[in-house]
Amino acid sequence: MAKVVTGWREPNDWVGKDVGRVENAKEALTRAVRPKQVDRKVRDYHEADSIAIARNVVDLRLLSSFDGEHRETAGKGVATVRTRS
Repeated sequence: MAKVVTGWREPNDWVGKDVGRVENAKEALTRAVRPKQVDRKVRDYHEADSIAIARNVVDLRLLSSFDGEHRETAGKGVATVRTRS
């Protein structure tokens, strides 16, 4: 995360979690990346950061099914749906 915004913490407590089941996920992520010591120079997470975060995930090869800013997700039957984060 620090590659997206300098000063953000890595949200290690989210590793292995199904983030789709995290209640109030945006607010929880905002708290997770905030530095432990208050630093007024480091800005909070904003929803617009999700694109840069997704690109960082691709660059780090953490999500191999992400292609051309779309993720291939299983649809009904054998169909594949292209979604966007």
